Parts: sequence; C-alpha cells; structure tokens
Amino acid sequence: MILFSYFSNFVCASGRNYSFPRVFFSGLSNKTCGIKNPYYRKKGLWEWRKKLIYRLNKNRYRRKFITPKNYDSEELPIKSKDSGNVWEFKVQDLPISLKRLKLYSKLLTNLHLQDALDWLNAFPNIKTNRILNSLSESQKKIYEEFGGDPSRLYIDNIIINYGRPIKQIKHHALGNFGIMCTWRNSLVYKIREMPMNEYYQKIFILGKVPKSMSSELRNAVYDKRVDSKIVTKWFPYLTSHSRFLFRKVPP
Repeated sequence: MILFSYFSNFVCASGRNYSFPRVFFSGLSNKTCGIKNPYYRKKGLWEWRKKLIYRLNKNRYRRKFITPKNYDSEELPIKSKDSGNVWEFKVQDLPISLKRLKLYSKLLTNLHLQDALDWLNAFPNIKTNRILNSLSESQKKIYEEFGGDPSRLYIDNIIINYGRPIKQIKHHALGNFGIMCTWRNSLVYKIREMPMNEYYQKIFILGKVPKSMSSELRNAVYDKRVDSKIVTKWFPYLTSHSRFLFRKVPP
C-alpha cells in the first residue's frame, strides 16, 4: 500500500546527512481501513462510507420516529413519479437575465405555491411582477377550473428558455447615440398537486410545514379566533415540538 519509505535522507551544502519522517496526507478519516482500489475515486463512493452513512441515517430516523414501527407490504408507497396532477404554465418576454432567472428558479423550486407568492411579494424588484401575477393566476385557475386543493400545490420544476434580446437606439448627450439591449427570456414552470399520503409524510413525519400555513394557524390561535377543539386538531401543524410529540405518541 505504501510505496515510499517512511524516512527520507536529505544532504545539505555542508555535507551532513539528515533523516526526517515523511508526512503523508489523506482525505480519509480512518487511516486503518482497507481499500480495494488504491487509486482515489470520487467523494462518497467508498463502500465503508456508504455503510456508515446508512447506519447513521437509520438510527437518526428511528430516534426522530420517522420510520414506521410496523411495515405493511400492501401499503402504497409514499412517493411516486406518476402520482399527483401536474399543470404547466409559461411566462414569456421577461426582462430578466438568465443568471437572475436561475437564482429565482433555485429559490422557488420544490416550494409551496403560497410560500412562493409570499417570497415574490417581498421582492423589491418590479420585474418579478409578471412571475408573481402568473403564479397567482395559475393558483386561481387550478382551484376554480380543475378543482385542485390549494394547500397541496407545490412548484415541481422550473425551466428557463433563452429569448433574443430587443435592441433599441438610445439618444445620449452631445448628439451621440447608442444601442440598448433588453432581455426577453421565458420561464416554464410546473405545479404539482401532492397526493395525500405524500403530503402527510412531508408535514407530519418530516416536519416540512409551509411557512404560510404554520404562521396563519399560529396567528389564529394567538388572536383567539378558534376554540380549544380546533386547536387540538391543529396541534401537529403549529411547531416542530408539537409535530415531534405527534410522531412519538401512538394514536
């Protein structure tokens, strides 16, 4: 395994011979583990590392009560590619560059539709108003025409398409003229209605509750707009501690 000697000799100008230990650097945390292939591979492909991560995640899921105690073979899977209704919408002629649209797509992808609307409402940039209006119109259209559930609508995917910019002649000072380019890119996004079993797993088990939903429920409880019976029904939605107790205590 080690191709070099541990000590190496060094001869200085005066003729003296010095020996010092050679230092080896390795990216492995455990230097004593055996490796089948001595050549370095990509990070995360070590077999011992895979097994270690699997054991750590298994213990973490058991500690947080994420995995079910009793498995049922006839039960439907939680996630499926073909499950759930998907609607596609398009926004054309956006005066926003591709780089900025990519940043917006990273922020809005896999986000609840109402949370995405809140994010775009908070943006001080006026150019994002067309995306905001398109999302609000699509939410209204899905609810009224297709009968979708607004609480289970998530942005599934966002695709950015390049459009040729519009060039205009602009008048400068002292009788000079210049060319001004304006972006005209397009944005295609898909809205997915999450199935009930996957939605239950996402909210109650994983604890990924939309911020708009949890904040609205907490405001209603704080303002005393609901009675105690409804508060007990809303208990798993309110905070992370209440969701943990809901998973821990059997029904």
